[in-house]
Amino acid sequence: CATYAKTSEGHLARKPSGVSWQQAAATTGAALAALHGLRDTARLQPGQKLLVIGAAGGIVLEVQAREPR
Repeated sequence: CATYAKTSEGHLARKPSGVSWQQAAATTGAALAALHGLRDTARLQPGQKLLVIGAAGGIVLEVQAREPR
């Protein structure tokens, strides 16, 4: 099991405060791509509403992780 890994800064993603380290470690590449689309491309901000019609895979994981509880 690796203790350290080397990568460029562009390949990293910030762990949301509401996500445990275990959940973050299990996040798939599809979920990271969905996060990029929602946060960086769509510029979705806290408090904004998002209507999802027919989503699957990583997008569902990201939307559920950010769903107000």
